[in-house]
Amino acid sequence: VEELLHKSGIWKQAGDLPAQLRAGAQEARDKEKSSGQPPTLTDAQFARLVAAMERAFSPGRLRRIVAREIERGLSAADEAQVLQFLSTDLGVRATKAEEQASEPATALRMHEEADELFVKMPGARVAKVARLAQAFKAGDSAASMMIDMAAAVAYGAAVASPNGDERVAGDLRRKLEERRGEIARMMNQQLTKVFAYTYRSLSDEDLDRYLEFAETPAARQYTDVTIKAFDIAFQEGGLELGRYIGRESGKNGRSS
Repeated sequence: VEELLHKSGIWKQAGDLPAQLRAGAQEARDKEKSSGQPPTLTDAQFARLVAAMERAFSPGRLRRIVAREIERGLSAADEAQVLQFLSTDLGVRATKAEEQASEPATALRMHEEADELFVKMPGARVAKVARLAQAFKAGDSAASMMIDMAAAVAYGAAVASPNGDERVAGDLRRKLEERRGEIARMMNQQLTKVFAYTYRSLSDEDLDRYLEFAETPAARQYTDVTIKAFDIAFQEGGLELGRYIGRESGKNGRSS
C-alpha cells in the first residue's frame, strides 16, 4: 500500500496540500485587504486560522486514511494491476505530471494559463481529456468532497461554539445537495481544464493508453476507493477546522 501511495503520487500530493491551503488563504486575504474594506481577521487571527487549516488537513492524516481505505477496499489483484501500470514509463510520467501540478508554484501558473491552453487545444484532444476526467469521476467526486467538507466545518463550528446550532449544518447540507448536479457540472468543467494543463506533456497516444488503463475494472475500483478515502479525510479535517472556528467564535463572544 505504501508503494502505491508513492507511485500514484498521493504521498507527494498530500505533502503539498498544506502549502496549497496556505497559498489559497493568502490569496483570499490579499484580495480582502485590497478591497478597501476592514479585514475580517487580524493578522494574528489569520495566522492562527492558517495553522489550524494545516493541522486539520495534515499530510499524515490524508496518507493514513488513503492507506487504510486502499487496504480495506482494493483487492490484491486490483492493487497489483494498478501498480503494474504505475511502474511503466507512461505511468511514471503521468504520476510526475500529477505531482508537479500539486506544487503551489505550478498551481499558480495553472490558474493563470489553463484557460488559454484549453481554448487553443484541438477538439480531439479536448475530448480525450474530458473522457479522462469522466473516468476519474472528477466532477462528481469534487462536488461530494466540497459538500461533505462544508457540512463538516459547519457542524464542527456549531458543536464547539457555546451558542452553536447543529441545525445550521443540516440546512447547509440540504441547500448544497439541492445544487449537487450544478456543482458537479461546474467542477467537471473546471477540472477538465486542470486535466488538460496537468497532462499537457503527454502525447495523444499517451492519453489514449492512459484512458485505456483508467477504464479497466481495476483502475475504476482504485478510483472509487481513493475518492472515498479523500472524502473521509476532508470530512475529518473539516470537522476539526469547524471545531477550531467554533472555539474561536466563543472566545471572541466572551471577550466582547
